[in-house]
Amino acid sequence: MTEKATINVRNFNNGDVFTLGKILAKTSRSILAQIALLSEGKLDITEMGMTLFINILSEGGDDISVWLADMCGLTPELFLAQDKDGVTVFDAIDALIKKGDIKDFFGKASALVRALSTLRAS
Repeated sequence: MTEKATINVRNFNNGDVFTLGKILAKTSRSILAQIALLSEGKLDITEMGMTLFINILSEGGDDISVWLADMCGLTPELFLAQDKDGVTVFDAIDALIKKGDIKDFFGKASALVRALSTLRAS
């Protein structure tokens, strides 16, 4: 049996803000639609998660795979060629979550949006 590859994700940098912003802009309509369906009781949280995952990958797939490859220190081609014993998409996402940078990123982005919305309300 082959040993599973070790994943070392790099720290977030300023370029990631722009990359993730571009990805989120492409997928925001799908995300908002899914949140609306959830709030109307038309989806349960599991269905929403699966649908969001599919929509985000289908609408932002190329950008996401390039970004995840970069975060893992791989070329996009090598990242996409990985098999179950290599670095999978799920492994890369799990490593990002465990590292904590992604939570910090979205927390700071959320705080900035709240701050900007209070400026607009003034």
